[in-house]
Amino acid sequence: MYYLAENSLMQASLSSEGRDLRVHDSERRFTVRWRNGTRYPYDVMPDDSRFLFATLAEAQTTSPVTLVVKSGIDLRTTIASDQPVT
Repeated sequence: MYYLAENSLMQASLSSEGRDLRVHDSERRFTVRWRNGTRYPYDVMPDDSRFLFATLAEAQTTSPVTLVVKSGIDLRTTIASDQPVT
């Protein structure tokens, strides 16, 4: 059985005896930061081989942007031939 506890996905073994259900060997599987208010923040493949989490995004980083401001140049030819744009 899997369940959430604070910032962790926990796994526990279960057994039943008559009408009693017993929990054994509870252990942390993952530490994750999920979105508050998410009803089901995770899912597990039937064979327990993969887990999917709805987590909070990490701080975004920016990537450099190249802006080409020259009309009349066939960039496909220039880039393919590895020649500098003049």
